[in-house]
Amino acid sequence: MSGLKKLKQIYFDIIKEHKFSFVTVLLAFVIATVLYGYEHSNYDSYSTFLSTFLIFSAFGIVLCETIHKYKKAYDPEYGNKKKKYIILYTTILVVSIGISLVNTLCNNIIENEVIREISEDYCLFYIISAVLLSIYFFYKKSGEKFETYIAKAFCSMVKAQVVYMILAIGFLILIGIVDSLLFDSYEIYLIERVELMLVGLVEFPCLLAGFSKTSEELDKFCKALFSYVFMALLGIAYVIIYAYIIKIVVTWTFPSNEVFSILTGLFVCSVPAWFLALGSNKESMEKTVNIMHYAFIPFIVLQIMCLSMRVSEYGFTSSRYFGMALIVFEIAYIIFHAISSIKNWDKNYYILYMGMIAAFIVFIMPFVNVNSVVFMSQKARIEQYFKLGDAAELEDIEEAKSAFRMLERNGGLAAKRYIEKNLTDEQVEELSGEERSVPTDDFSVSAFSNYTSYDVSAYDTLYFVDEDLGDRYYTELDLSKVPIYAYDFGNDADEEIIGYADLSDIVNEISKLQQNADKNDSMEYQNQLGNVIDAYVPLSDGGVLKITNLVVRGDHLAENPIESISIEGYVFK
Repeated sequence: MSGLKKLKQIYFDIIKEHKFSFVTVLLAFVIATVLYGYEHSNYDSYSTFLSTFLIFSAFGIVLCETIHKYKKAYDPEYGNKKKKYIILYTTILVVSIGISLVNTLCNNIIENEVIREISEDYCLFYIISAVLLSIYFFYKKSGEKFETYIAKAFCSMVKAQVVYMILAIGFLILIGIVDSLLFDSYEIYLIERVELMLVGLVEFPCLLAGFSKTSEELDKFCKALFSYVFMALLGIAYVIIYAYIIKIVVTWTFPSNEVFSILTGLFVCSVPAWFLALGSNKESMEKTVNIMHYAFIPFIVLQIMCLSMRVSEYGFTSSRYFGMALIVFEIAYIIFHAISSIKNWDKNYYILYMGMIAAFIVFIMPFVNVNSVVFMSQKARIEQYFKLGDAAELEDIEEAKSAFRMLERNGGLAAKRYIEKNLTDEQVEELSGEERSVPTDDFSVSAFSNYTSYDVSAYDTLYFVDEDLGDRYYTELDLSKVPIYAYDFGNDADEEIIGYADLSDIVNEISKLQQNADKNDSMEYQNQLGNVIDAYVPLSDGGVLKITNLVVRGDHLAENPIESISIEGYVFK
């Protein structure tokens, strides 16, 4: 069979096997494509709502399809158990559609952050569980060992994604040619719409094909890649971390802040690499992978050191909680692997169950989920601050404010109830860092000279003046001694002071006019402002300042109402 025919056959086989999920996802992206570009309109709201709801529902539909395909292939009694499985599929679909609908409503219609956060937690648990269970039934349908299935699925996924990327890049190039030669497609969002359609029409089937079409044997290239290249890179990374551990012991210093994230990434890369190496069916790899599992144990100790220092100082945040959850998962996985090796179990697929259990604990389980742990930790810091009373230092105040902000963002419903029932308005105001509002009366007024010509017969030299004073330029503005600079076109650094002017009377008069004058007659108001600045202002070093434009900014209710001034004009000497 030719390559093109093979691709075509795989594509239509996937659509046939997953017709319901394919239609659901395709419909979601058709809606998103057609209504793309209608920002700030009802169409945009409808598009987001429908597309999100359909995509979330598709996870449950895929799970039903994978169970059906597995049971149909391996359970001879499946046809006699239709009622049982119809109930199962109906339950899965009702749960998936219900969770998807509630989460979509909360994110697009209900404006309650706590309810939205809770719905997102349940939705995340649903998505993780649906994906892991779907992978489990894809694996069972393949009839392979779990490690072999993972290796084949990885290769199949890479090939499928290459097909999608070629099409995506190809259409980008074609649209670029259309833009250059025929018409500008920017206004109709052609690129965005084509790429959205490709996701629904090509990318989704490619993802399913990656997990489902694993019948081909691994070629020599993949086996070498999994057995030697990936493991060699991991080995080098392990050596670097061990060298760092030795450095810590020798210098007797604490681990740096970056260590935890590096080790987290290393574990996330190690687990798939171990499965891929075992899936290459090379017997020598089993011993190497076992050694690497145990070699990771000191890294877990290092992670615990890093995390415990942060938690002891600042309490639990969402990121630190997830870090702790990862450490617990790593320990559980290493223990499970050790027991499996001793008892010669072939149950590595249990990692999928472990993932679902971890997701349930992190997002759903009362008292130990992320919101509950963050709430209890930060609540203790706030209560400790109020116990200190007047003895609290600046550091204690900042810690309490930080804890309060964390409760507002990540404490969930319990934190909201705690703030409403246990903290007074004054305490909330203190912890939120908000000061009592101070009344202000900000103003900015610009006065222009009424004259268009000047008699300069008595002077020999003319200087241009263009300067800003106050605000970030000076901490204090002394209006009785304002420095006047000769404006140097193109080089502010070379400007020289040519004298000092007393502008206090002029600026104060402008401020009073702005506050008290009748501004309904704009012409008269501008004439009054112009009359104030039309006087010649003497300079300390001789000569006079003639202002053509004066801008005054400030706050009438402040102790020092004038904050800054801008001057344009001339100096005659």
